[in-house]
Amino acid sequence: IAFAVEAPLSGGFAPASSLAALDAYLDAVSAGQPLSAEEEAEVLVGGR
Repeated sequence: IAFAVEAPLSGGFAPASSLAALDAYLDAVSAGQPLSAEEEAEVLVGGR
């Protein structure tokens, strides 16, 4: 899934959670919480 947001550059880091459109999309698709580093590593090596 590709997701793009057009927003003016602020000159610094902008966390994704500050973008209401992204949050609304994640809510709409019932996305869960992000994986921990350990969970992500397990998935990447085919543990799930």
